[in-house]
Amino acid sequence: MNIKYMSIVMILWSLFILSSPLVYADGETDNEVVIHKVLGEEGMNIISSSENETITRAEMVDILTQFTQIGNDKIYSLFLYSNMDSSIIYFSDWMQDENKAPYISRLICSGIIEGCGEDRFEPDRECTYIEMLTFIVRSLGWKIVAENSYTYGTYPDGDIKVAYDLQIIEETKELEEVKIRKEMEKILFKSLFVETLKRDMYFHNTYSYVSQPCALEQYFQSKYVIGYAEKKEDNIVIEDVKYSGNVINDPEFERGNVLCIYQENEKTGTNEIKVCIALEEECYAYFSNLLETLSEVDMKSIMSQKS
Repeated sequence: MNIKYMSIVMILWSLFILSSPLVYADGETDNEVVIHKVLGEEGMNIISSSENETITRAEMVDILTQFTQIGNDKIYSLFLYSNMDSSIIYFSDWMQDENKAPYISRLICSGIIEGCGEDRFEPDRECTYIEMLTFIVRSLGWKIVAENSYTYGTYPDGDIKVAYDLQIIEETKELEEVKIRKEMEKILFKSLFVETLKRDMYFHNTYSYVSQPCALEQYFQSKYVIGYAEKKEDNIVIEDVKYSGNVINDPEFERGNVLCIYQENEKTGTNEIKVCIALEEECYAYFSNLLETLSEVDMKSIMSQKS
């Protein structure tokens, strides 16, 4: 085989790889690729790409800052359980970026994250599965339910039970076998579609909570649709509704099933795509079943449970 022929083959193979709807890393399923694209820089920009399976506590804080959108003053008010001190909080072992410090303090004041005692945070320590799970449950507003002795119990058992009932985890895992980053992405993705809770301000000194829109609607002011789509000249039509934007993982997309997250622009009356991903048949079935299952979670039943 001559060099010229080999070069042509390599170019054609490269073009095939680049044009594929889903790009696989070692050991990843198509579902995991979609989840990462939704959460990653191309999509919601909640988590950055990394080959490292572990996550430090400092990186987890960055992820929670993006996931909760806690930099937004309106969003921050949803997390406050009482009139807490909102001044900047520092730890002796963590030199915080001056731009991040206010948001870190908001996460602390909102009860989502906490230090490790003795004025330490241990930012470079690997975030454990239990810590990760607890942070996410708290970010959805479920801390008071999960850690109340009249409902689920105390940390961390209550947080694990609530996560299971919310269906953001499927089963109790052998902790030493958990790959934190992949597992966290799955849990974060599911959490986007789970209802958040906030304290009922009319009963401020009680444990009365009111249901709120899912995290995707609450924090990102976005909605989602999954269904059959067709590419038109300047928009994508999904189930006869127009959405302005593109499919991010298939530049040659013409028609097929998609998962689309979008915002309604009241001024222009248009649906603006934040992230739209083409789905293969098996992948489409997986996400259809997953989102249907999450939408059927009975919040009132969970909140009424006793330990």
